[in-house]
Amino acid sequence: SGKQQLVITHLPYNTNRATLVTRIADLVKEKILDGVSDLRDESTEQTRIVIELKLGEIERVTINKIYKLTALESSFGVILLTIESTCLNVVDFFSSITNLAKVYGLETIFPSFNAA
Repeated sequence: SGKQQLVITHLPYNTNRATLVTRIADLVKEKILDGVSDLRDESTEQTRIVIELKLGEIERVTINKIYKLTALESSFGVILLTIESTCLNVVDFFSSITNLAKVYGLETIFPSFNAA
């Protein structure tokens, strides 16, 4: 059809998918995101939010507005404190971090974090 699509497949930790879609729809109705022609939530168990852009719209401009005005890009603090009677060597330390990533899903928040 010649139209570009932005497809969101992962959400930040603790971000509600329905709230995010509603917020994007509100921004489209308020004409803040005027380059969006269609918004669909095609999610099943996996997240898939499709944002279809109008012809000639620059996708980077639209995604930057979405990042700025919604919870699609968010941050949170993490305290990685461990109390042990012995010192951890480097291998054990990174093993602990990897286990935290598996439990809390940090690899989806930090794509460069490669959990083994």
